[in-house]
Amino acid sequence: MKDFRGEKETSSQTKDTEKVSSSPNGDLAETNQKSSKWNPKIYRGERSYTQQGSDKVKDNYTGLIWQRKGSNGKFTHPEAEAYCKRHGMRLPTIEELYYLADVTQKDSPKIDNDYFDIKADWYWSSTPYRDNSDAAWVVYFNNGLDSMYNHTDTGYVLCVSGQ
Repeated sequence: MKDFRGEKETSSQTKDTEKVSSSPNGDLAETNQKSSKWNPKIYRGERSYTQQGSDKVKDNYTGLIWQRKGSNGKFTHPEAEAYCKRHGMRLPTIEELYYLADVTQKDSPKIDNDYFDIKADWYWSSTPYRDNSDAAWVVYFNNGLDSMYNHTDTGYVLCVSGQ
């Protein structure tokens, strides 16, 4: 199965880990996400979005529905999960969130600004960090890279629904 960047192959027999890119050069890191839980229909290239009312955006490639605007305030990881749940959505996986980062954008935030209105800062994912169960992966939209933060740190939220 191809990873979400479409550049490297991962084993289809992976049961406890999913390999995800943690840098623009395609280096892979392992998370404890099960590979069977995520449909890697994502590719890095031309994006296609459709505005869904004033507050949602549909990714025409993955079928995911995103909030158009990220949260105004910062939240701990548990607060971020509750925030999305209150909106009838969920936190995105690191793969889903990382796909939105568009490093070809000249200015920050590194996302399609015609459809999304977010801050050039980092956003929580639902994907736990493999070596620390009290941490999760995040994506920086100021540069399009990812990292990890402890659940007690505060970051922005961009919720998603679907798949």
